[in-house]
Amino acid sequence: MDIRINLVRVSPETRETIKRQVVNLYQNGYKAKKIGEILCISEYAARRIIDAYKEKGMGGVKEATRGRKEGEKRILSAKQEKKFKA
Repeated sequence: MDIRINLVRVSPETRETIKRQVVNLYQNGYKAKKIGEILCISEYAARRIIDAYKEKGMGGVKEATRGRKEGEKRILSAKQEKKFKA
């Protein structure tokens, strides 16, 4: 049975560590398939991290903020919300 780590379900710190390890192994000459086997992630995930690294360097590998920005898609304006809470 082949167990793989789902990068969506791990903490951001763990995801960041795995991404750094992927880049390190890539810089040492490993291919995406072997990196995936070593780190227990899919070859596709390793390849995406490598592609981001090639395109933008370590900045492309850095963990991005997830989710909506604060206040985005509000139904009430800030003034209406303040009035409602009072």
